[in-house]
Amino acid sequence: MAPIRFKFLWLFFIAMISCSGLFGQSPLIIRSDTGALYLSDSSRLLLGSLNDQLVFLVFHAEEDSIGLDPGLSVPGRYRALNLKTLLRPVDLRGCFSTPFRNNILTLHPLAEDKRLETIYYDQGDLAALVARIDRLFPAAVIVAVHPQTTPQLLELLAGKPHAADTSQPRAEKLFVLNRDGKGKSSLRQLRYLFRQ
Repeated sequence: MAPIRFKFLWLFFIAMISCSGLFGQSPLIIRSDTGALYLSDSSRLLLGSLNDQLVFLVFHAEEDSIGLDPGLSVPGRYRALNLKTLLRPVDLRGCFSTPFRNNILTLHPLAEDKRLETIYYDQGDLAALVARIDRLFPAAVIVAVHPQTTPQLLELLAGKPHAADTSQPRAEKLFVLNRDGKGKSSLRQLRYLFRQ
């Protein structure tokens, strides 16, 4: 009986450490309100500033395994709904996506909730996307991104390279780039669950 209890306690300990971020995981968004996103590391990300722009970069949620241009799986649909809930307090003014279904469907609940038109961009012309985002400065925007173009997009937005972990699992990752309009920027890498 003791070995089973020890094994259970060990697994519980490992799970708690993993959730706490002690092994270098990005903080998890726990909840949000009109002023901040509250994170699992007891910090918070403030949402409002008159002089700064928040650019949210998100990868598509878990996709369905069927088709050449797949939609979202059931967990992916839940993740898209949770993204809407978590970012509801953010005053988003722009929603950008590639024309792939998985990206569109990831942003759809949020865009519909905010009554925003999703604007499609070409990954081959990121400068045009950045120009559109610049025109919305200092309003917050969200962009559905792909791992291959994320580093280049971050560099174009910030004017300098930012290290971004685009490895798997990507669906849970959310990058928040804070730009001040004077060439200063900071990048936070966060995680969010497919269900709260």
